[in-house]
Amino acid sequence: MKHPLSPQSKALQWLQKHPSHQRMQAWRKEQLLALTTMLIANCGDLKRFQPTTKECDWELGFDLACTPDGRVQTWKEPRCEDPEDWSDDYYTLGGDAPPSKLAAYRLPPEIGLLSSLTNLYLPHNDAAGFIPSELGTLTLLTYLGLGMNDMRGNIPSQVGRLTLLTSLLLNDNQLYGSLPSQLGLLTALESFAACDNQITGSIPPFQTMTFLKSLRLESNRLTGSLSQYWGALTDMHSLRLDENRLSGSIPASLGELTLLTGLFLSHNQFSGEIPTQLGALTNLKMGLLLGDNKLTGKIPSQLGALTALEELGLATNQLEGKLPTQLGLLTDLEQFSLHDNTKVAGRIPSQAIANWSNMWILWLYNTAMTGMLPEDICTEWDSKPSLKVDCDGVACPDCSLDWCKCIP
Repeated sequence: MKHPLSPQSKALQWLQKHPSHQRMQAWRKEQLLALTTMLIANCGDLKRFQPTTKECDWELGFDLACTPDGRVQTWKEPRCEDPEDWSDDYYTLGGDAPPSKLAAYRLPPEIGLLSSLTNLYLPHNDAAGFIPSELGTLTLLTYLGLGMNDMRGNIPSQVGRLTLLTSLLLNDNQLYGSLPSQLGLLTALESFAACDNQITGSIPPFQTMTFLKSLRLESNRLTGSLSQYWGALTDMHSLRLDENRLSGSIPASLGELTLLTGLFLSHNQFSGEIPTQLGALTNLKMGLLLGDNKLTGKIPSQLGALTALEELGLATNQLEGKLPTQLGLLTDLEQFSLHDNTKVAGRIPSQAIANWSNMWILWLYNTAMTGMLPEDICTEWDSKPSLKVDCDGVACPDCSLDWCKCIP
């Protein structure tokens, strides 16, 4: 607080002028210091906040909920009421540099003084800088949402102290470094999203998170392989690890996650065969996406049991053998991509394809399959899909020349 123009210094000056400062309880002094620091950092000043008004009654234009005795429990979307109120002075919180060299931050370390906080929800809030390690002192937090901001740096290991957390949302930032192993201490966690960042390293053991329902780590730079412990996460509904650099085989234990509605592993470096155990995931609906990997072997006929599936992505692998006729049982299928698997051969199972009346993307080009697509698709299919096949091996029916494209 050495710089007199820092948000902390301004907040402390404001607090010292508060008419009740001398007789105020310690917890309220800390609460007011945290709130005013946050508001000054974002809005520039506190002119419209009168010291005679309790902070829980401030008209801030966002959700600030308190306990009956005035302790802040929920803070959602703390923005200035009007963009014109936003500060033109961007001072580093707690910094000592001259104003011309100070950078903008939105989440000060003083946030750790709100010891009664249970919900902190700051999406789309232009929050910048680093996630303060002081968040680890907020041990009553059950919801921490910092997604869709401009936060940088590592995820602090102190987050592992928030053992009551059920939701941890850090997605769509510019976070880097590895995932701290202390995240495994969050045994009450149900939803964890750190997608669309620049996180590296391997995925730490999450087998203790047995209540986890949604895990989103896609669009990062994660490496390493997946161990068999994933089978312990039996409450999982959605698992997204796509668009990383993961390698090794796909664990057969994923077939034990029978509540999954979406399994997304595409755009990685997985190798080996597709586990037949994935055929047990009969609740899959959103998608089974395994494309853009290095998978080998045959397409398991067991995938025909996934009758609720709407999207199946197997493209750009090294698969071989025939297209199983059992896939014709996937009558809800809307998207199927198998292109760029040059060893997938044999005649196209016409009758199976005819059952896909909900299809709107079917890409089968750059394979070794032969035959003609069934005439039934002209009358039985409800839409005119994006249908791409090989010119040399697979023929389109005469009725579909405008929407069935052959790829040379």
